[in-house]
Amino acid sequence: MIHAFGNEWEVAFDRQVSREEINRALITVCGAGAVKIVSDPSIPRNQGGHSRWELVFSPMADCDRTWAIYKAAETVCDSFGAYSPRPSGINSAGHHVHISRSALAEGVTAEQFTDASIAYMNNSRGYLSGSAWFADPMDAIAVKDIVIRYAENNINLYLPRSRHDAFYTKTISTRTIAQLKACTGGVEDLAACIGQGKYHVINLTEHCWQGNKTIEFRQGGCTWNANKTKEWNRLLLNLVYSTRQDRVEEASQRTITTPTSGNDMFRRGTRLAVQYDLMRAPAGATTREIIAAMGGSEGDVRRRVSELRDRLGHDAAIVTHTQQAQGRSSGDGTDHTRYEVLGEYSTGNEARLKPENRRGPATIFARMSDAQYEYWQGRAEQFRR
Repeated sequence: MIHAFGNEWEVAFDRQVSREEINRALITVCGAGAVKIVSDPSIPRNQGGHSRWELVFSPMADCDRTWAIYKAAETVCDSFGAYSPRPSGINSAGHHVHISRSALAEGVTAEQFTDASIAYMNNSRGYLSGSAWFADPMDAIAVKDIVIRYAENNINLYLPRSRHDAFYTKTISTRTIAQLKACTGGVEDLAACIGQGKYHVINLTEHCWQGNKTIEFRQGGCTWNANKTKEWNRLLLNLVYSTRQDRVEEASQRTITTPTSGNDMFRRGTRLAVQYDLMRAPAGATTREIIAAMGGSEGDVRRRVSELRDRLGHDAAIVTHTQQAQGRSSGDGTDHTRYEVLGEYSTGNEARLKPENRRGPATIFARMSDAQYEYWQGRAEQFRR
């Protein structure tokens, strides 16, 4: 499983830097389409003459080329005097991460996606999408688990104080966590539990989930450091992967085509084969029509319907159109109860949390390497000082 991600760096510069100037430098070292420059007046600055820009990276995946691009962007920022602004002692500049709501399609590598995404951004200024590149979106129950785990794991320990329940990164409160746990709806219902607007540590607004097709994590502190960016992205990716692979049984759906003839399943000329063919016809057959074709009673018809369901292996393969559903009164069943073998039907399991004895741990350190774990313990120690 591979999810794509995109990052937004909000950075101030200790001089006047034009969009064209920094954009030229980024194209030179990162390549066209890798990063775009966006104006963001919400970014603070220490002095009025300083510039402030948001660097928005194309969606990429975790591979060497991706991190080489981020390292090159770091050198550009340094060359223009990037700094972490604190005009009033508090830095409201942030680092936002978008994680794709879908994993990459089967067979698509991180390198292939990264190359194609950058090329697409360069040619169209848009984001790569579609079933050739992405699988189906994760289920709402997986999103719910990700949000609750993020909220309950005290992420504040690993982030600067300026990112703790700030205006642009409102925390998910204990009361909200309880509402999320009780929520049985879709992603839009989870977003309503979190609160109106995008200024929360996690953004699930319609613009984000449906428009960008991502989950946005907004709590990262101001940075233009490639290694910090990599570690923060990998922590969030670990959160997503451990939920989807270790904690949730996601919905599985498949389409089954039924045999076109009863002779494919039963000996030719048997009542089961004939009744199957009658029921496999468009709109199926009524009890009366089946009896007229082969004799017997209504009980015989119902018995063979049950046997056919067993043979097909799923109740959904045969639909019973009752006389009531067709606007008929009780007693009209012989003429108006209709049995239909569907040409195709879908079957699968609904998404759910795995049973506790098979569910992975809720900690954010699940699936994390020793080196990653040690990095985050070092970050926590840094902020304790």
